[in-house]
Amino acid sequence: GRGAPEIDVFEVQPGSIKANTGNFLKMSVGQPFMSSSYQVAPGRLPRPGEGWWPAPGQWYDNLTGGVSTSLNIAYYGTYNYFRDDTNPTKQDYWSDAISYNRQLNASHFGKFHKYRIEWEVPEEASKKNNYTKNYGYLRWFLDDEFVLEIKGEGLKATGGEISSEPMYMLLNTAISTQWGFPQCPWNCPCQTYNCRGGYAETCGFSEG
Repeated sequence: GRGAPEIDVFEVQPGSIKANTGNFLKMSVGQPFMSSSYQVAPGRLPRPGEGWWPAPGQWYDNLTGGVSTSLNIAYYGTYNYFRDDTNPTKQDYWSDAISYNRQLNASHFGKFHKYRIEWEVPEEASKKNNYTKNYGYLRWFLDDEFVLEIKGEGLKATGGEISSEPMYMLLNTAISTQWGFPQCPWNCPCQTYNCRGGYAETCGFSEG
């Protein structure tokens, strides 16, 4: 569930909506882009509204973005609730998506690239680390170029931390309209998808 930590090495959104236009009006990164994120609970309160830049004290500190990146202000996380709640004030919660978008171009869809994450787990103060607590970090890279760093110190405000528990690795090729895949056009069969095929196999793809 959304209470469990999730590290997204990358999620890619195709399309042709450029930076500072449309849904990305307030962002310096537009489609296509990759989003790198750490999803963690409990979430921050107060929190910024989606589509708005955070005011001081509304979002996490110790975040560093690289070249051609932007804080993902389009999605800050999810409010989680359950139909059988007996005490919503105690059972419901926010989970946060600490996320940066990195601008891509046509070359990222035409050849292989290297996506990398560095993950250092927290350590309690001990003789081994000179009695200094290590809060850990996550760092993302694309073709060895820095994309994002999240330092564990920035998660202390909510009681969160860089995950130190065993986790599954999932290679997920799910496609959704939210991530740039359009609804099926009325004159398109949308049964087979092949970017090198004829109209019947390409008409269901997103522009760009």
